[in-house]
Amino acid sequence: MSIYTTSISDGSQDVGYLQRIIATGGTGDRIWTDKYYDLVGTGISISSSGLMSGIPCIGGTVEFTARVTDQVGAFDERLFSFFLTPSYMCGDINGQGGLPDISDLMYLVDYLFNMGPTPPDMQAANVNGLNEVDISDLTYMVAYFFGGGPEPVC
Repeated sequence: MSIYTTSISDGSQDVGYLQRIIATGGTGDRIWTDKYYDLVGTGISISSSGLMSGIPCIGGTVEFTARVTDQVGAFDERLFSFFLTPSYMCGDINGQGGLPDISDLMYLVDYLFNMGPTPPDMQAANVNGLNEVDISDLTYMVAYFFGGGPEPVC
């Protein structure tokens, strides 16, 4: 018996997820499990038939080992990794998606100094992890982009 599926689709936090894992060969019925229970707490589970489903409650990279066992005890295992896009990306101040870039920095400047639009998700703009979005977040982003400073830590 062999796990045929080679990769798992990415998903998004708070958006329904559905993916089937397939195996070939073996004898009789197959039973699928999350070998080390790595999916616990993610909002996704795997059924005994190999269907992964749920509503992800986290963002980030998820790794788990799928194990399939057939009726006579033969088995195969495979480590899978997939990414769940967070409901917001820390530093994506303008809400355009993806990793922080210079347009996010400019959006923050416009918001703080020119009465520009409020960031779509203030959590994403709180890049230094302190209490509120202010000039210290702008300083943090400038250091990140131009001075080798630490990554945003929303």
